[in-house]
Amino acid sequence: MSDNRASIEYTVGDRTTAVRFVERAAAFEGIEGRGGFIYVFNRNTRPLVTGNLEPCVVLDAGEERKDWQSVDSILRAAISNGVGRDGVFIGCGGGVVCDIAAFAASIYMRGCSVVLVPTTLLAMVDAAFGGKTGIDFDGYKNMVGSFHPATELRIAVDFLDTLPMRDYRSGLAEVLKHSLLERSPLKSLLTDRREEVLGRDSKLLRGVVEDA
Repeated sequence: MSDNRASIEYTVGDRTTAVRFVERAAAFEGIEGRGGFIYVFNRNTRPLVTGNLEPCVVLDAGEERKDWQSVDSILRAAISNGVGRDGVFIGCGGGVVCDIAAFAASIYMRGCSVVLVPTTLLAMVDAAFGGKTGIDFDGYKNMVGSFHPATELRIAVDFLDTLPMRDYRSGLAEVLKHSLLERSPLKSLLTDRREEVLGRDSKLLRGVVEDA
């Protein structure tokens, strides 16, 4: 079930994003979209989620799929399934999926809502925030994009149990950067409870993500 007691809101420009901490099994519950939905996964994240989440687009994994072809497949699926201007694009994955899904939402019918369900630590503390969307183009990273903040971020820290250690440590590097900010409680936590952090203790990680 969703735990709205830990919801956080932040504003970028004239758009407000609600950050909600949920369990993985409830990550897609209660999302409102009168104009329909389109779900975006990659081949790694779709098997992590049960239920009939249709219509959906399942992209190949990897930075190389952060391209026009992926955006095209999302837009075509949205059109063929009658998603309207008041519909919702829902991206579930790491930074690549979040960037692509949000970019597609930003240009579909001149912009519709997007909900992001980040599944990596890096996406939970950085990539899904702030409304930065985009794709790589002509060999340049994030050359084409827009600012289109999500309506909601649904953060389920139990997704982190599925990450390879290398990817998990990549996210911890971003958390460590955040810990260097003035008055951040993260630095002492990462030092004093290092083994619990590396062991992916779910209650501790929730606090880490909130602080970061």
